[in-house]
Amino acid sequence: MKALFLVVAGLLVLGAPAHADVVSVEALGSVAYTDVTTGPFADVEVGAGAQMVFDAGQFSLNVVEAHPRQGTAVLQRVVPERAQVALAMFNISGRKVRTLFDGELDPGEHDIAVSSDGLPGGVYFARMASGDFAQTRRVVFLK
Repeated sequence: MKALFLVVAGLLVLGAPAHADVVSVEALGSVAYTDVTTGPFADVEVGAGAQMVFDAGQFSLNVVEAHPRQGTAVLQRVVPERAQVALAMFNISGRKVRTLFDGELDPGEHDIAVSSDGLPGGVYFARMASGDFAQTRRVVFLK
């Protein structure tokens, strides 16, 4: 079982197995992103107008469009083979606030639009899991 380690906005999310609905949060004083499924200390920052190229030969979750002030984002799920995939949104406390997708996907890139409707502004985490794979990306909504 792989575990997720995530530090963002001064909070560390530790030991979240791929099937966890709630993750524990412990206060720390740094801002970083790490997901052990993609290697230690794999920092991800996407600026306005950045072009990203993804390897279709491996699972990945990517934020391809973000509009924090409009409360929307587009997430891209890259799936190398037909697989059962779950995608959910968690709040900063680690509680699941929305299931975005839970089902089988064919190989390829699959975009999904995410809206902050019904959610307060803040930092959220989109988490994709499939088998032993799990990856989390930060999504910010301003209201």
